[in-house]
Amino acid sequence: MNSTEQKLKALDAFKDWSNYLLLATTAAVGWTASKDAATFLTPGMKSWAVACLAGSIIFAIMTLALIPAISTDILHFPARVLVRQRQ
Repeated sequence: MNSTEQKLKALDAFKDWSNYLLLATTAAVGWTASKDAATFLTPGMKSWAVACLAGSIIFAIMTLALIPAISTDILHFPARVLVRQRQ
């Protein structure tokens, strides 16, 4: 297995785990939103928790949207060094 195939396999594993985390976060939003506000420590905690989880979902979708571009970049520029070299 060459370097390009290893990178694409790692990217595929990252995509799979990102999908799992997105699914779990979506379930957490539904579970948190269905609870009464009285079950939280402070009255505003429910809205903050839902907002933070919703922000996490937005960032997960944005991350998943970048994966096709990254895989195209890996295929077209396999020799590109992604780590900044020392000077």
